[in-house]
Amino acid sequence: MNAKIRLEVFGWIIGMAVTVAWLSMPLWLNS
Repeated sequence: MNAKIRLEVFGWIIGMAVTVAWLSMPLWLNS
């Protein structure tokens, strides 16, 4: 697997993690 694909996959995983954290933030603040 070349570096470009690996970087894209890494970026996608980070993006998903940030999105989940952002969507979960109101739940954490309300608890």
